[in-house]
Amino acid sequence: MVNAYEAKAVGFVKVALVAMLLFALHDSNPYGYYQLLRWACFGVFAYLAYDALTRGNSTGWAWVFGMFALLYNPFLPMALGRDVWGVANILTAAVLAISMWPMRTKKHLRQ
Repeated sequence: MVNAYEAKAVGFVKVALVAMLLFALHDSNPYGYYQLLRWACFGVFAYLAYDALTRGNSTGWAWVFGMFALLYNPFLPMALGRDVWGVANILTAAVLAISMWPMRTKKHLRQ
């Protein structure tokens, strides 16, 4: 079971990553920002996939987070156009925001 401190930390990281993904839509960002975003997304999604998988009851989320980790992986980057990455960033931010709701709801139901 996740303690309250860990749940708040993961929630904060998710919110920060949503903000980073939406800020990436700004045209004047330097290329280094997108490299940082790729590393941040890869690390966060890899952790979230592992965390969901080890809980045992969130295998669907583990697959979703794992696919996003592959999409944003910095080792074999995918060369997509700016427009495609913009759509991917919006979709990723939306899924990440949605992922905060059911996990919080399940926690409140246990209490």
